[in-house]
Amino acid sequence: MTRLSAGTETIEVGFWPHRNEGGTIALTGDLVLGTDTLALSRVESYVDAGSTHLIVDLSGVQVFDSTGIGLLLRIHHLTEERGGWTHFVAPGKNLRRVLEVLNLDRFLSLYDSSAEASAGPDPAEPPEISRP
Repeated sequence: MTRLSAGTETIEVGFWPHRNEGGTIALTGDLVLGTDTLALSRVESYVDAGSTHLIVDLSGVQVFDSTGIGLLLRIHHLTEERGGWTHFVAPGKNLRRVLEVLNLDRFLSLYDSSAEASAGPDPAEPPEISRP
């Protein structure tokens, strides 16, 4: 895991490659203003190296703000633009609730575990979004 700091906030980013164009990223710490750009830079380097199918483990996220939510959206768009996908795993209760209130759970693929994400629906098929 790589430890990145912005002021007093810290985020750790770990990466474990998978066999085929993918990998698991673990985010641990604070997804807040400052750490978001540091984490995004690290994720971009993995995607640039060919890892376009990502499982992002959020179980270690302790604190988040709107820039942290924005980071999740940017990661999703980054892999999607390259023909890949992102599955977000184990968001804490508060993070999941915020994503639900913002209706982002209809847009982002959220799973309770890595096993569930790996066996989830065909990642080539984006989730349907119902519009009012």
